[in-house]
Amino acid sequence: MRRALSRWSSTSRRPPLVSRFSFRKRPNPALAFLCRCTYGTTNANSPFLKTRSSCANDTISNMKSRTLLALGLGSLSLMSALAPLVWAQTEPAATTTETPAIKNDKIIVLKPSSKSIVGADVPNDANLFEPVKATRPLKVALYEGPGSGDSGVEAVSSRVAMIPGSVVTRLKPEEIGTTDLTPFDFVVFSGGSGSAQAKAIGDKGLQNVRTYVKNGGGYLGICAGAYLACSNYPWSLGILNAKTVQPWLRGSAALQLELTEEGRTTFGDVKKPFFVRYHNGPVIQPDNKPDLPPYKVEAWFRTEAVREGNKQGLMVDTPAVVSGIYGKGRVLTISPHPEDSRGLENFVPHAMVWLSDKTPVAK
Repeated sequence: MRRALSRWSSTSRRPPLVSRFSFRKRPNPALAFLCRCTYGTTNANSPFLKTRSSCANDTISNMKSRTLLALGLGSLSLMSALAPLVWAQTEPAATTTETPAIKNDKIIVLKPSSKSIVGADVPNDANLFEPVKATRPLKVALYEGPGSGDSGVEAVSSRVAMIPGSVVTRLKPEEIGTTDLTPFDFVVFSGGSGSAQAKAIGDKGLQNVRTYVKNGGGYLGICAGAYLACSNYPWSLGILNAKTVQPWLRGSAALQLELTEEGRTTFGDVKKPFFVRYHNGPVIQPDNKPDLPPYKVEAWFRTEAVREGNKQGLMVDTPAVVSGIYGKGRVLTISPHPEDSRGLENFVPHAMVWLSDKTPVAK
């Protein structure tokens, strides 16, 4: 879905929100479907889903092609496979009370969903980035434990698998502090909670990661892992010369990113903005630590999510993806979630190849 309906919409308000469907690829698609996972435990026979089904079916002349209700998360693979052909999007009717996007030059403010959006809902065309060209298999250490969500760990593992012959070793909290990380090309901390990750691995784990990166290892932090890399919290790794901007609780939305010239070198020559799943990732700015080199911006946020009561404009044109150097090692942090965003399947593998390159980088 281009726009997921969030749980803040009461049952009485939901039908007007789905009074019109449009289709990006075809005016009369071969198949329309809804995915139950968008609505949690909503009953398939509920008036809400029946209304959506009716709205979609009104646009389809072929009776055999009408709505299929896909049940459960397992159907997301079907959704992804069919998306280039049928990708349906809902548009709110004029009667909705939803706050519209506010456009002011570059600033587009989006009302965040009350629940994390699904990566398949991100409205990109398929495979925006070219497949990665790795010269060798990679050895990856991936943190798995408190502070890391199961979906994030699985998503990162699937991206590593896109590089032929590469191997992921999942490390529990106590193993982060006791394992010799030297054989790995880089270590990954995925989405979840940065403070919970730090608490779980403890001072011993934090120091082991710092030492590993300082001696030439790589570090990939996604969302929570990006918070962990920063230098402004008592529990931070302090391997990136960045501090986070409050409030951190910004919500979930599909936001636009745009690569810098540096980013096009790392990820591929994609010049236009693209969408990515965002869920409370860090908004950062330089921390001006004298013992750390400045970071380089690989991609900017061009839109933002603003929860009710928060100040607008804090997020637009701030770094979404940055790279840095800590000692002899490379650090790359990503605030949003390209690892499970539609059309960005090759994004994180490009980051992994950059991290595995042992060529010295100018500070």
